[in-house]
Amino acid sequence: MPVRISSTAPRHIARRYLAGQCDTLARAIGNSTGFPLWAMKNKEEQIEHVFVRDPASGLAVDIRGAMPLEEISKGSALEHSPHRFSEVEIDEVTATFGTPTPGDIRDAKRALKDHLTRTLEKVREVSPERSDEIAP
Repeated sequence: MPVRISSTAPRHIARRYLAGQCDTLARAIGNSTGFPLWAMKNKEEQIEHVFVRDPASGLAVDIRGAMPLEEISKGSALEHSPHRFSEVEIDEVTATFGTPTPGDIRDAKRALKDHLTRTLEKVREVSPERSDEIAP
């Protein structure tokens, strides 16, 4: 049975990080956990959504929580369109979305702290072989 761990983000916060600032939140999660950045790309290979993926469990994490990789497209514009997932470098993310503002970075760190801390702790439980700590 696939593991799905929901975040505590209210709808207005989730909407913010699913409609334009997913890259900023993914950067914050990646910086905190060390998880690599991943992207959902359309058939033209353009990045449509950025998230992180825990290498130990394989779970993808965005503002909605942690889920199997194939579920990350659910509810998106690409759900029923050709798309693929791949690990991406920060330079490609920056080329697509630009550099986040200090205010956006602060807000993403706050969303991580307020709505994803428990989710990431549960991801760790799914991946007990990981011994490093989640940074605050």
